[in-house]
Amino acid sequence: MRWRLLLVIPLVGILIGPLYARHYPAFLGVAFFYWYELTCMVVSAAITMLVFPSERSHPVRSRPARAAE
Repeated sequence: MRWRLLLVIPLVGILIGPLYARHYPAFLGVAFFYWYELTCMVVSAAITMLVFPSERSHPVRSRPARAAE
């Protein structure tokens, strides 16, 4: 369960618009916004690749059926 919290990092980074909604500093002639978005996608994929195998090794147990009252 703790590994899943890592998935919040890219989400928060994307939701804070004023952090990256600007043109400068440009890198290789491309606006900062595009570099930030590309970096977030790469980081999101890396975190997902890290979290997925750890969650897969811990299968979710189903709850036992409740007795009719």
